[in-house]
Amino acid sequence: MIEDGSPNVFLGGGTQTVLEISPEIPDWLRQVVDVLYVVAGMLGGLAGAWRQAAKMGSKFGTKCAAKFIGGEMVGMAISDTVMGLFSNPVDVTTGQKILLPETDFTLPGRLPVTCSRFYASHLETEGLLGRGWRLNWEINLREDETYITFIGVQGRELSYPKEMLIPGHQIFDPEEQFYLSRLHDGCYVLHYTDRSYYVFDEFDDHGVAPLLFMETPYRQRIAFGRENGRLVRVASSSGHHLLLHRTMTQAGERLSHIELVKGGRPGNLVEYRYDDNGQLTGVVNRAGVTVRQFAYENGLMTEHRNATGFTCTYHWEEIEGFPRVVEHTTSDGEDYRFHYDFAGGQTVVTGRPEQKWQWWFDEETYVTAHRTPGGGMYRFTYNENHFPVAVELPGERRVTLEYDTLSRVVKETDPAGRVTQTQWNGSFAEITRRALDDDHVWKADYNEHGQVIRETDPEGRVTRYGYDEQGLAVSRTDARGGEVVLAHDARGQLRRYTDCSGCATGYEYNEHGQVIRETDPEGRVTRYGYDDQGLPETVCHPGKQQDRYTWNALGLLSSHRRITGSVQSWQYTPRGMLARHTDEEKRETRWQYTPEGLVASLSNGNGAQYRFSYDGDGRLTGEQRPDGLIRMFALNADGFPVIIQTQGTEGGVRNEQQERDALGRLLRSDTQHSTRTFSYNRLDQITEVTLTPTEEGERLHHMQADTVRFAYDRSGWLTAEHSVHGSIKYRRDALGNPTDITLPDGQHLSHLYYGSGHLLQTALDGITVSEYERDSLHRQVIRTQGKLATFSGYNADNRLSWQRSLPGGSQNPQQAGTPPAQNDSVTARDYIWNADGEVGGINDKLRGCLVFSYDRSGWLTSRTGQMYDHDHYYYDKAGNLLTDEYQGAVMDNRLPGYGRDRYRYNEWGELTERRDQQLEWNAQGQLTRVISSNSETRYQYDALGRRISKATSNLHTDRGERSRTTFVWEGFRLLQETTWQGKRTYLYDAEQPYTPVAAITGRGESQKIWYYHTDLTGTVHEVTAPDGTLVWAGYQAGFGENRGDISNSGAYFEQPQRLPGQYFDEETGLHYNLFRYYAPECGRFVSQDPIGLNGGLNLYAYAPNPLGWIDPLGLNSLGIDSNNIFRGDGNYKGGGIGQPKSGTISAQDIIDHL
Repeated sequence: MIEDGSPNVFLGGGTQTVLEISPEIPDWLRQVVDVLYVVAGMLGGLAGAWRQAAKMGSKFGTKCAAKFIGGEMVGMAISDTVMGLFSNPVDVTTGQKILLPETDFTLPGRLPVTCSRFYASHLETEGLLGRGWRLNWEINLREDETYITFIGVQGRELSYPKEMLIPGHQIFDPEEQFYLSRLHDGCYVLHYTDRSYYVFDEFDDHGVAPLLFMETPYRQRIAFGRENGRLVRVASSSGHHLLLHRTMTQAGERLSHIELVKGGRPGNLVEYRYDDNGQLTGVVNRAGVTVRQFAYENGLMTEHRNATGFTCTYHWEEIEGFPRVVEHTTSDGEDYRFHYDFAGGQTVVTGRPEQKWQWWFDEETYVTAHRTPGGGMYRFTYNENHFPVAVELPGERRVTLEYDTLSRVVKETDPAGRVTQTQWNGSFAEITRRALDDDHVWKADYNEHGQVIRETDPEGRVTRYGYDEQGLAVSRTDARGGEVVLAHDARGQLRRYTDCSGCATGYEYNEHGQVIRETDPEGRVTRYGYDDQGLPETVCHPGKQQDRYTWNALGLLSSHRRITGSVQSWQYTPRGMLARHTDEEKRETRWQYTPEGLVASLSNGNGAQYRFSYDGDGRLTGEQRPDGLIRMFALNADGFPVIIQTQGTEGGVRNEQQERDALGRLLRSDTQHSTRTFSYNRLDQITEVTLTPTEEGERLHHMQADTVRFAYDRSGWLTAEHSVHGSIKYRRDALGNPTDITLPDGQHLSHLYYGSGHLLQTALDGITVSEYERDSLHRQVIRTQGKLATFSGYNADNRLSWQRSLPGGSQNPQQAGTPPAQNDSVTARDYIWNADGEVGGINDKLRGCLVFSYDRSGWLTSRTGQMYDHDHYYYDKAGNLLTDEYQGAVMDNRLPGYGRDRYRYNEWGELTERRDQQLEWNAQGQLTRVISSNSETRYQYDALGRRISKATSNLHTDRGERSRTTFVWEGFRLLQETTWQGKRTYLYDAEQPYTPVAAITGRGESQKIWYYHTDLTGTVHEVTAPDGTLVWAGYQAGFGENRGDISNSGAYFEQPQRLPGQYFDEETGLHYNLFRYYAPECGRFVSQDPIGLNGGLNLYAYAPNPLGWIDPLGLNSLGIDSNNIFRGDGNYKGGGIGQPKSGTISAQDIIDHL
């Protein structure tokens, strides 16, 4: 810490004792000094000014090529800009060619062993890999009569006067943010503010002290063994032993390969290949794949290539006495020319016509300004340690930063003038307090080793963390007192996870540290296998399901094969961008790119295309859809959209004008029919949205002014929502779970939880609605529903297997071991799953046996019931549902009809004619009016776009409204509806938020609770009264169309809930699906997706099948199968069916998912 009164002197604590190293570590590794007392009792000062005077005067400056990466600049997405790195990359301030660190391998451990390469063309010292290259292990000190010089992983030389480093002293370099210490025995130690330590050996006869070992505060070490000054072995405390082998070239000795001899499967981890001049030409991974290739001329890199052939080339010229890159091209067609003016401190890069980038920099090559091809201007001002203190962004926005003596950010002012202040733990990079300018404060406390032991949020809620003597996290205690317990193996890998309810999951690893076996709290086992690259190859689930994966040389997913043999595949450009996805039915989605790697077109399975255009800065400015609809985006100087123009297919234009603040937040949106405004709190959460109709909006669409407001606690949890129909207020427990909800009419809905938020009980005004029991996986196994109890069972793959609703007092089926006979139940369902993880059949007490068929991609192709109904479903290759197999492809996705129904659309792609109905839409794409042969229905929406009323009138009489329904929302979930018959309140499942569990009608003595019985997706199939009597049972077609009430109850019960999030409109037969309307007869939406391609490639599609998918918002379908990462447009997907949302699926995506 900094001593008061002497800001340049640092005082440490007491000496710490070194733990014994495991006997299997070789003697040479155990014979090391104790690094952990490096700061103890040592005096020192700031080295910044001294080092400035002592710089070696490198002709290329001394800035660090990774200084701002991961720092404050990253949040502004300008890391490369401020560093002056362009394309693949070239340093525009010097003309040198740079390759930022590329990792060749990583071995798992509490301190992982990582080997990476860095290249800089100006480096003349030859390292293990030859000229220009540095391994991350090539760190050393050099001494002469005057200076101690530190040479880091990038080959940069930082010199300090020896007089400052007498034994027992240390200095801190605020520009580099590390300490250099000299122990009392003369050894040198360097450590960063993140508590990573580097200990150096004694100086040899050439005045060089190589790296001896790296260490953490808990004495985890990576040590480096040498013979005759040559690095020959590496060992870690996690048991890894590596040997470094050499080869001779005409230019001398080079590192040929690194061999793992202990701590994993023995063999070569990486091989390096060289040309006759001893220059690195190839890198081969442990699977034998050449992942990198390089070429040179006159000692300078002229080409590098990845494993799939993407090639970057560089041409050089001597400028002002040094070679500089003057042209850079790629195999994708990029071509850049570099024009230097070092005297004027300026570089210009030109590309395709009208592409020009400009940089200005100071004498030390720090970028002071940058202009983009689109005219955006950035300016940077630095302090004496070369950290930015002011960043001027396009649009006259400005960020300012203030630092403490250790160059840690202590104050940040954003473009909106908001201030964030940060306090740090002693002399380390550990935040202890972060405060906003409205008194929001987050706090953290640390142990002596720099590990968080306590976090406090702005509401004062505390989370605590515990560690063992090895520094491994062993517990986390949440703000309610629930404790999660962790156990680890010798390498620090998680071996056992026990949640706060005492349920444990176990993990086993292979010799490479990869998970090979996971055992859940029920004892069911999932097994994993890996290929030679260490990527997931097989996943064997507890049941019958098995998945196999293959990967290309870049580690990108190439294929996924199911146990049934169905395969989907991915192909990529040499750069590694997705070029083609082929699903299990050989339907293809294709991507084409500009030379810069921007998507130029996207083709669906029919071959119809989306086309995209961009401005000079690579920002999207236009999109043309397969139906000819065009969307254009005008951006302001900040790069945020301010005008969105939609050009219809018949020449019409819709404009949305947007106003944004300096942070890019939307403040105002103006359309032809309304204006909306938005307000935010300090946490950037929306606090108010207003809707003001224009004169045309009032006249044509009867739009009304509206305001919705939100309130939050200091941690950002919602506490109230206020709308035209009243207020909803929330009280929450310490974990944010809502424990008491006050409804607009004053009713109180209460919830009781256990553990981290698993629901135990729901009550309304003190009257129990439902109680829940759960198994060790916290899955719902019992739910009380009046005088009934609904039991659920699951199969080995964690899928719902059966449901039974039994009279109270019946034997628990889980205790009986098998589900009871269906005859004993009021409602009952048994689910039959096929090998692909789809529901192949449902044995239903009321509906008999339902059989479902799918194609190999999981698209529903048929539904067969026992009530004389059989439905076939046909599709074109873009996912449009067709009337029969002979109907041609719908190239524009505007389905012209289905069955006997015929459809017509307006120029915006909105359905305007269906059956005997005419549909009218406002400029926001909201359905506002439907006219049928004898009635008219109008719809009203609030400021958030939620429907708040519908009213139907007789078309040919003046008798006024025939019916009116008003709606109250809880967020984006329907809470209440009111008609002339009264009010109905809907309650939902806490863990499946769009699964209704009950409806409440009446109050006081007339209050009744109606219980919903749902299937695996949350779709309502039955409703029972409090006494268990069946009052409604629907009979649904494959895509949610209800074909009647089969309850035979003799009573009429109105039940508008359909597929999750959908509400049946009797006046039209459509389902209201929040942001769109759904036509159940053809399984698709009647207007295009408001979020465009973010919701999927077909802008009208609902889902491949409603038994495995839901779309409660009308925006993006979500797969409900937790075992399947490949679920079309679901959580992991956002493009066409089977297409990865991000363009690719990585191995980590699959591991994280599993």
